[in-house]
Amino acid sequence: YTSSSDAYPGFDWFATSVFLLMGCDDVRSWRWLRTFSLILPAGFLWHARLFNTPFVSTEMNLYGLHPVYVGAGHCVELIVEQEMPPVFAAFRMSGFAISHMVVHWTKQCFWSVLDWPEIVTYICVCILYGIDYQVYFCVALLRHLQQDIIYQHSSRNLLPFLKTHQIRGFSMRNSIEYMVSLEKKYRAIVTPELKELLCLNANVSNTTNKQTNV
Repeated sequence: YTSSSDAYPGFDWFATSVFLLMGCDDVRSWRWLRTFSLILPAGFLWHARLFNTPFVSTEMNLYGLHPVYVGAGHCVELIVEQEMPPVFAAFRMSGFAISHMVVHWTKQCFWSVLDWPEIVTYICVCILYGIDYQVYFCVALLRHLQQDIIYQHSSRNLLPFLKTHQIRGFSMRNSIEYMVSLEKKYRAIVTPELKELLCLNANVSNTTNKQTNV
């Protein structure tokens, strides 16, 4: 954490991932991030991107809510409830929201959760296929962990398990068909919700700024 109130209060895992992908070239990394920051996926893949920006409403900043929690996390919960009722029930009975896990995973860009090749694939898929694939990716992970989640819930160990467990055996190659099937069923719902979230927050912030200036 940093002592400056204007700096992002945490480690920027996404920028670190980009830095490694760019061969540890800070100039190339900065140029890429500057360009990437202008498109929608940046708001969800790069948590630090929306820190102290007008794209997040004052209310969300006040309560420490990130669009990933409100948008992607909510969409993951809706899909899991429909596709995997036992997993949804396990989270609910544990008193632990799926949205919190989505934020935890995506904030650290799946470091210490997935192997590096899968992290790279996650970033590329969300950029090339659409940011709604962040939602389908998390759903696919929960599907991969389905039996473990149910077992750990029965052992009253679900939260520690998910927070500290490195996911083994997950492969995008084996999950992409499932994710595509989710896209066909839910893209019409997920994508507009994610887009509207950032657009709405930007409009709210702009309105607030205008009122303040008056």
